[in-house]
Amino acid sequence: MTRRLEEKGSEVRYEKPVEGGRKRPDDVDVKWEVTFLSLPDGASYQRGTLPFFCHDVTPRELRVPCADANVVHPSGAQGVKSLTIYVTEDLVQELRKAYSAVTGVEEKSEGAFEVPSLYGDGTTTIYVKVPKDEGVTRGGLVLGELVLWGEGVGERKTLDVGNEGVGAIYLESR
Repeated sequence: MTRRLEEKGSEVRYEKPVEGGRKRPDDVDVKWEVTFLSLPDGASYQRGTLPFFCHDVTPRELRVPCADANVVHPSGAQGVKSLTIYVTEDLVQELRKAYSAVTGVEEKSEGAFEVPSLYGDGTTTIYVKVPKDEGVTRGGLVLGELVLWGEGVGERKTLDVGNEGVGAIYLESR
């Protein structure tokens, strides 16, 4: 990751992994390591600006059981189609370089990164851009629109009561 960030000319770095774990109620030990964003003095970015990574030490199924009861949602959502991340003008170029390095994909269009879906076929698009209303970011970053997909759900529908765009959650067909 460090090499890819350096190759993109990004100043962003990640810390060394930190051990974590828990004992489940059935007495099974679950272990993982978590890698967080490094925040040096004077960094223009903050934790949450870029993803953190959870590396399973024990089998992933122990930490994230994928039984239907855990992954089927009444709304019909089956995955993330897109996520818009709004950042301030002074962060947008740095974070686009970092997102390219972190995702391992080139920017498809201005601020758009298409990454393979975690489950099933298709892609998830991450947009990193400056909002039209600069006050939206309140000092750095805000998650904008989250679009979930589901097979056969029809036209786009709103799943929350938020405003259009910023903080809104939608469901639509792939």
